[in-house]
Amino acid sequence: MDGGLTEAMRAVSLTHVTAVSGSNITIVAGVVVLLCAGLRSPWWVRILPAAVVTAGYVFVVGPEPSVMRATAMAALLAVGLLRPAGTPTLAVLASAITILLVARPHLAREVGFGLSVAATAALILLAPPLVRLLVDRGMPRFLAAALAVPTAAQLGVSPLLILLDPRMSPYAVVANAVAGPAVAPATVLGLGALALEGLAHALGDAEVLSLPARVVGALGAAAAWWIARIALLCAGLPGASLGWPAGPVGIAVALGLVLGTACALLGRGRLRELGLVTALACLASGLTAPVLTTAGRGAWSLLVCDVGQGSAALVRSREGPRDHALLVDTGDEPGLLAACLAGSGITRLTIAISHFDADHVGALPDAVAAVEDAVVVHPRALAATPDARAAARAAPIAPPAAAGVPLDPVLLPDGVHVEVLWPPPQPRSAEDGNAASLVLLVEVDGLRVLLPGDVGEAEQLRLVRDLADRDPLDVLVAPHHGSGDLSPAFFRAARAQVGVVSVGADNTYGHPAPRALAAFGPIPVLRTDRCGSIALTADLALLRGDEACVHDGR
Repeated sequence: MDGGLTEAMRAVSLTHVTAVSGSNITIVAGVVVLLCAGLRSPWWVRILPAAVVTAGYVFVVGPEPSVMRATAMAALLAVGLLRPAGTPTLAVLASAITILLVARPHLAREVGFGLSVAATAALILLAPPLVRLLVDRGMPRFLAAALAVPTAAQLGVSPLLILLDPRMSPYAVVANAVAGPAVAPATVLGLGALALEGLAHALGDAEVLSLPARVVGALGAAAAWWIARIALLCAGLPGASLGWPAGPVGIAVALGLVLGTACALLGRGRLRELGLVTALACLASGLTAPVLTTAGRGAWSLLVCDVGQGSAALVRSREGPRDHALLVDTGDEPGLLAACLAGSGITRLTIAISHFDADHVGALPDAVAAVEDAVVVHPRALAATPDARAAARAAPIAPPAAAGVPLDPVLLPDGVHVEVLWPPPQPRSAEDGNAASLVLLVEVDGLRVLLPGDVGEAEQLRLVRDLADRDPLDVLVAPHHGSGDLSPAFFRAARAQVGVVSVGADNTYGHPAPRALAAFGPIPVLRTDRCGSIALTADLALLRGDEACVHDGR
């Protein structure tokens, strides 16, 4: 999946379908049991083929700890289904939890395990009364179940999801209800295509079975396409990702929502009324608190956007108009950039492009389209390149920038001053893009921020004396996403209080390099791959992210 689809699925709570969970194991085993049921064989005979196929499925996807945990949960759920009562209860769930924690105590600290337990408990406790409530109001049972199951699961996991990503989507339940039916076909058909292809090679008769394998695989791909389309459609709707309080407060409010809903569904009389009021109050406070205190309404001075393996940073003075900001680079993922801009109230952008690598300029057309007015500034050294001409087709171009000449204050938001430290005006080719990156010294609300693009060691060395002769920086953004191509003297000359690395999670470049993190010295270093988008106020308070995402060189 590309970054845009990943962000869309995260926004509408569909990311879980990309992980191997107990539901996937149950689907695979359940299909085998149903096929064997036609043979009128004893139940224990049906279980054996299911166990064999499930073991093969686990082997295919990889016997990682999360997969083994899902397999154990599914197996114990099957025990609950096969027991005389035929219904999984809290007793079965408690037995599963106990056995797993005795065998693997470290699971107690894993968020994935907590999500599994919370979702299962919510399905057992909340889904049945919610189905009854909807059926009593005239809804067909199949439709009531289709809505109740994702609603209950979403409620159950919401406190833990807030811990991972403090936001809610009003379309999460609908997205899961509509996309959910495609999960089983995608799982079974994908595995079936793999089995047919493997069988064809094993028999040495690839032609006979390869065509059925391709047909089955195409059907599985169509199911996966449907899930992706639903994610992108719902994520593109207005208000698809609503803010929620972060940290302990957000978790407490989400817990209040879950407990209030449980009391409303399971309680009687006054308890039911109290639960309903509590749930509505927690929902209202959770959704309105970020709007009243959001970092996107002028509290931040610097916002380093999480755009994956790329760069994009917004600068805006708290004293100036809130609708105008400086955007330094755009990244290459329109969806991630849009998520960073969401709720900011920005309608005018001055876009400074450090250089024309895709991870810095790929989302330029989308950034221009997202606002009412935009103007682009790029290095004078790259003005004659084809990339500069392409940028001119996306937005109006201001006079190109070169070292020693501040950006025109008329172009910038009020209260923002930008000095260009690099590159010199001499023409460069597109192949020299990194070496010709704009290095911008930004002053806003008393903060001194250095945004150095992708300059390498040679360019950094030429800037050491200039930085040493200036006042210390407040924030240094790591050159080239924390690449090892660096000069420690450059970092020392900056004398920054806080470091920031704009980098993608699990990137293939090894960014940030240990050498880059060490170069920052003892100061705290914030990373977008761990923090998400990083918003800093004029006094360097962290508005987005939390202390757990900080690398501290001390």
